Amino acid sequence: MTTRTITQDDIDAFGVLSGGTGLIHTEPDYAASTRFGATLVQGIFLAALVQQELPPGWTALELQFVAPVRVGTPIEIVLGSDRGGLAIEVRTPDGPAVLGSAARAG
Repeated sequence: MTTRTITQDDIDAFGVLSGGTGLIHTEPDYAASTRFGATLVQGIFLAALVQQELPPGWTALELQFVAPVRVGTPIEIVLGSDRGGLAIEVRTPDGPAVLGSAARAG
């Protein structure tokens, strides 16, 4: 299990690298005026963090984004066994944000 808190600087830097620079991710004043109340972590950033946690030889991520992750919210990336594959969960204090699985390459 890995625990991390994603900052606005993390989101901004990832946005520049990935092109994920939508206002909901990079403009705190705008994001504060939305129903989310704060900037959101890009889904592809969460997927990249999950990918970094996979053991060598695992790939083929299938992820479902079930809740937004707001800047400053701690996350836990949890991997477990799932019928020959890896079960994936990204948790926040409010519950799951990402659910999915990975399979062995090849």
